[in-house]
Formats: sequence, C-alpha cells, structure tokens
Amino acid sequence: SGEHTFVNVEHTAPHPDEDKIQELQAQVSTMKGILEKKEEELAELRRVNGEIKKKLELIPPLEAQLEVYRSDYDTEKGQRIDAQDRVAALEERIRELTNRNTNTAPRQDGQTDQADSAPQATGPVSVLLCPVCTTMCTTRDAYIHHVQRCVETAESGGL
Repeated sequence: SGEHTFVNVEHTAPHPDEDKIQELQAQVSTMKGILEKKEEELAELRRVNGEIKKKLELIPPLEAQLEVYRSDYDTEKGQRIDAQDRVAALEERIRELTNRNTNTAPRQDGQTDQADSAPQATGPVSVLLCPVCTTMCTTRDAYIHHVQRCVETAESGGL
C-alpha cells in the first residue's frame, strides 16, 4: 500500500471577513495614535490649568494689597491737601500780621522822630509773632525762618 494520496490545495481567494478585520485593525491603529495625541494634549492642558490656578490664587492677596496702597494714597493725598490749605492759611495770616505790623511801624517811627530828633543807628525794633506758637521774632528773616520750621513741625505732628 504504497499509494499516497495527494491533496491539491487550491489557492483560494481571501475570505471577505479577513479584509474587514484588516481594515478594522488599521482603524484601531489610527484611533490609538489619535488617542495618544489627545492624551498628550490633555496632559498639557492640565499642566497649563494648574499654572493658571496658581496665578489665580495670587489675585485676592494682590487685590487686598492694592486696596491698602489705594487707601494709603488717598489718606496721604488728603493730608497733603490739608497741609497745603494750612500753609496757605498761615501764609495769609503772615501777610496780615506783616501788613498790620508795617502799618503800625510808620506811626511808631513818627512818634519816635517827634520825641527824639536825633537819628537812630539801629532803627525801630519791631516784633513779629509766630501765628503758630506766638514766638516773638525781631527780624523779618528770623520770623520767616521760624514760621517755616514751626509749620513743618506742625505738619509732621510735632504740635
């Protein structure tokens, strides 16, 4: 029984389901690539989101600090305006006192000339009172210098 049976296998066309399987596998591969890209994008967006959250956490303290600065500025601005008003009032008072003193000085000079006909070497001594502390000054320069110091001291809280 030396006979062998040979079966000739015909080469058959691929089964139609195999084509679909290959097509679906290609789609799966493509979708995996897209999914990887989307996961990378998601990771980047999460990182950016974390950075933005950190920056947003800084906003309330910065707003509070801004409000403190604004309040300080408004207070200092009000104090500057008040100080300027006080300086203007004191300057007006100085002018009034200087004018009053100047107006009384000629009368005193006239009385002095009548009482003593000899010329005086030093001239009449006038006393200027500081409008802030009523300190007496004998010269105009000393008076102006003193009043400026007195006003500066009063502005800084000394009086």
